Amino acid sequence: DKTANTADFLATMAHEAAHLYYFRIANGAKAPSWYAEGMATQFEGFRWTGSKWAYDRLSRTRMPFVRQAADQGRLLPLDQLVAGDALALINTDSEKALLFYAESWALVYFLTQTDRDDCREAFRKYCDAVDSGKQAALSDFFPDLKALHADFVKFVKRM
Repeated sequence: DKTANTADFLATMAHEAAHLYYFRIANGAKAPSWYAEGMATQFEGFRWTGSKWAYDRLSRTRMPFVRQAADQGRLLPLDQLVAGDALALINTDSEKALLFYAESWALVYFLTQTDRDDCREAFRKYCDAVDSGKQAALSDFFPDLKALHADFVKFVKRM
């Protein structure tokens, strides 16, 4: 616990536990880094209701960061994001690593929460492919990554 902040510590533990759980239930999966981190970061999103912790998948520490990056035009293009490697970024460019984690979270959140049924369905199919061990590219399910990126940026700016 580097921050002495209970909520941050619990968020980190939930994030890492999500990785362990995913590995156990989908141990044959070939999850790319953005997907693994985006899914695990969903578990950082919880809040105290007054009587219990409730998950809502909103990463309150990452949301302002990704929103600011969107407002400043600094989001990674999706082709770069999905090709990224979290560990390599942590070891070489900590600022870009923070953006990678925040944007990975936001992309997963967008693809699961968008009001576009076609996006949610395409992402569900992508998840099924990855989770079953297939080498799936996001572009196989979203052929126009630039258009998806434009919709994603609009979504992030409205969060």
